[in-house]
Amino acid sequence: MVAKEQTNSFDCCNGLLTTDTASFDCCNGLLTTDTASFDCCNGLLTTDTASFDCCNGLLTTDTASFDCCNGLLTTDTASFDCYNGLLTTDTASFDCYNGLLTTDTASVDCYNGLLTTDTASFDCYNGLLTNNTASFDCYNGLLTTDTASFDCYNGLLTTDTASFDCYNGLLTTDTASFDCYNGLLTTDTASFDCYNSLLTTDTVSLTVTTVY
Repeated sequence: MVAKEQTNSFDCCNGLLTTDTASFDCCNGLLTTDTASFDCCNGLLTTDTASFDCCNGLLTTDTASFDCCNGLLTTDTASFDCYNGLLTTDTASFDCYNGLLTTDTASVDCYNGLLTTDTASFDCYNGLLTNNTASFDCYNGLLTTDTASFDCYNGLLTTDTASFDCYNGLLTTDTASFDCYNGLLTTDTASFDCYNSLLTTDTVSLTVTTVY
């Protein structure tokens, strides 16, 4: 059995660090800075529980004029309707193509389930739209605007492959001063340590007692 004591000023909140355990609380894994005015709405923070409501997991700023349409917010429930789960502003002129809204089924087509406004100049690469296939390319499913200066490392975009590197899938801006400890970035490996895979800024107040 191992008994561990956490630092006084740091605590863990569902896997996220809180800098002040007195004013911080946990809201479905998200930090709230003021537990009096903050509430949780299906895992999303609401800044005003009086005017905010939840609409299938999406925040609505005015519960009187907002409604939910298959999980999408509609600003006017009188003029809005749902078509296959997508919002249409005019069900007479709107149609759906493969579950996506098309404003003109003659000129609009779908490519890999994404709308293209001009099938000649638009193409899809790994399911993402590129508006210029000559200058746009995809790397690991992310769009890069300039394939010469952009590169991907472990699926994350780096703007400068010379100064950027990845360590355990996280970007580090300076590989000399950055290191990773259990997959989390530490800015100073001398003063940083990990406690239950979470970063603590003060390793002096951390004690580990082993009881046999």
